[in-house]
Amino acid sequence: MDNFLKRAPLGVQNDDDEDDEKKYMEYKRQTRGEYEDLMMEFEFRCRRAAMMNYYEASGYEKSIYRMEVLAAFLGTVSVSTVAAWFLPKNSWLSPSSSLTEHSFSQLGVLGVVGVAGACVAYVLGKGSSRVIPSLSRRAEVNIEAGAAWQRLAQTTRSFRIRLDNPKLDVPDYASWYEQLVTEREKLCVMASIPQATYEKFNDPNLVYGILRQRRQMFLQYLDLEQCDLDDFKVKVKAEPEDETRE
Repeated sequence: MDNFLKRAPLGVQNDDDEDDEKKYMEYKRQTRGEYEDLMMEFEFRCRRAAMMNYYEASGYEKSIYRMEVLAAFLGTVSVSTVAAWFLPKNSWLSPSSSLTEHSFSQLGVLGVVGVAGACVAYVLGKGSSRVIPSLSRRAEVNIEAGAAWQRLAQTTRSFRIRLDNPKLDVPDYASWYEQLVTEREKLCVMASIPQATYEKFNDPNLVYGILRQRRQMFLQYLDLEQCDLDDFKVKVKAEPEDETRE
């Protein structure tokens, strides 16, 4: 689709053919079109970057969950393994056995073993908790970056809407775009995206599919807003009269 605002090179004209003001208005129109193209691309890249950050955050959260489950599992297995090794060797726990001084001594040993097993589970949990904060922090940073990219995309859309203001001039367009580029530079160093994620989101079917789904949901919301209250009322069918009744 051709953009009628697309900049076309200005030809060299004599001052007698066109005054400077008309030339500047033509230059302003063409410059505005170029800045709108830049902002459209900028907005798309912001939305794509937000997708990647949220994708990374989701991956870190899944890793945290797996580590917590693994730590709990290893702790349980360690206690069960020690108990399974210890109990068969001590028949004093059977109902027919008599509680002697030696039995109480063994009971104390079992208590120590139980405490040791609990400590093992605790250490495993603490060990994972030393790794989990790092992953948790990365997930948090990516969530913050994703939200910031979304905000920057909305700011870009706002700038695009205001480009139609006839009172704006070329320096205004340049100032706005400079603000966007500055904010983008801050966000680029906020969270690092792995190359594999970049390659994954280079797939148009993935990116456009997400955008299309969001757009479709919004359009359905608009249809819902235009519905009257009568559209939500359940119409009850009238019961047929009994022809046999006199």
